[in-house]
Formats: sequence, structure tokens, C-alpha cells
Amino acid sequence: MNRFLKVLVVGVFLVIAAPSWAIMSGNPVGVMKEEAEHNQGQLSLETNFIFESDISPDNSDNNQTEEGQWVFLKGTVNVNDFLDFYVRLGTSHLEHKDTTADIEEKMEWGFAFGGGFMLRLYEYEPWGFKLILDGQYYGTCPDIEEVKFVADGSTVDIYSASYKYKENNIQTSLLSQLKAGPFFPYIGVTFAHREISNKFTVNSVEYDLSGENKNKVGITAGFDFPFDWEDIISGTGILSVEGRFFDEFGVSVGLTNRF
Repeated sequence: MNRFLKVLVVGVFLVIAAPSWAIMSGNPVGVMKEEAEHNQGQLSLETNFIFESDISPDNSDNNQTEEGQWVFLKGTVNVNDFLDFYVRLGTSHLEHKDTTADIEEKMEWGFAFGGGFMLRLYEYEPWGFKLILDGQYYGTCPDIEEVKFVADGSTVDIYSASYKYKENNIQTSLLSQLKAGPFFPYIGVTFAHREISNKFTVNSVEYDLSGENKNKVGITAGFDFPFDWEDIISGTGILSVEGRFFDEFGVSVGLTNRF
């Protein structure tokens, strides 16, 4: 890939990433036995679109959904040939809807953080096959920007209301990856648990939209594409694209530099 195409890849990534940023299970190519001694760390920029995630309320049978964006800068340390640890710092921009009560909430961009590990359980080098376990936590505690009561079209001045929103996510994925030419496609099963504390009071009336994700098990599929930066920057680049299905519907894009 020539220098022009490298710049084009970076440019396209930045255009895609501008409105929203992310959480990925992927980039399992980051754990690579043959290069571990030469690459002790990685720095990644990840983007994530969550188009729909069903929420099960704690105190009602209402239909609730969440959508939005996350952005993370991710730092990874290669402990040995088989294990990576990583931390994430970034932001989130979420929307929460209760379609039964006709309430829509929009959160402000809020601080987000997380961390996790990636462990290679098995490798069969002739096929370029890897079996990888990824475990991670991420959370956010944004302010509420707006609450809209859809039925009457009214919008609450949130500064005159009391509110509290907090979200914690725990996610574990078992991923299998193969080498297919220059690409490293992967697919796996994800077990996810999301807890949402979502309470606000308007005109002395308390609303509690707290809950957890309805679907705990999903499918994760994507690919990694390693490439040489050549004269742009030092290190090795990895472009990652990932889709998530059943537990939520989302798409992620990541760009990594391996040192």
C-alpha cells in the first residue's frame, strides 16, 4: 500500500469517527506471538455506533431502548506472548427512550473510562488460527442534557430538575480468528451485562428509568487489517472493523499503532 492510500485510510477513519467514538471486543491481532518481543505496546483510537440496545426496566414492563456513541483512546501493554492489558479514557453521548411512557432523554457528552485484558487461549500457526478471551469493563456518568415528554411535546429544563444517570458495563467475549491473506477475520460470542441508574425529578414527580440490558448474549464479528505506515509514523498500523448483533446492534471502527 503506497503512501497516498495510507493517508486516505487515516482520512476516512477520521471522517467516520468525527460524530461518534467507541468500545470494541476486537483487535485480537494485537496478541501476536511472533511479534511480541518487538512490540511492547499499542495506542488505539476506537469509534462505536450503538443503533439500538433493548433495556429491561427495574420497576416496570415498559419498552426501553438506548442508542448513542462512545469514543475511547486505548492504551495496551503486552505483558507476554499470550496476555495484553489495556485501559481506556474517553467520552460518551447517549440517548435513552421509554416508548411506553413516551419519554426521551438525551445525555451530554460525558467522561467515560474502562479497562480489560485479552488472553490468547490457543493458537494453531499453520492456519493462523487463534482462540482469544477478552474481558472488559467500561462506564460513564454523564449529565442529562434534555428530557422530552413526547405525548404533549414538552421539553423539561433539566437545570430546574434533579437528576442522576450512571452506566456500568461488563463484557466478556470468546473470539476465534483466522488469517486470510492480508486480513485477520474473527467471530465470537459476547456475554454482556449493563446496569443503568437513571433517575430524575420534575415538578416533585420522580421518574425512575433504571434497568439493565435485556439481551445478555450476542454475536461479535469483524476483521483486522495490519499495514505498514511507511514514512508517515513509526510502528505498525492496524485497521479494525466490527459488528455486534443480538445483544445490541452496533458497528465499531478502530485504528491502532503498534510500537
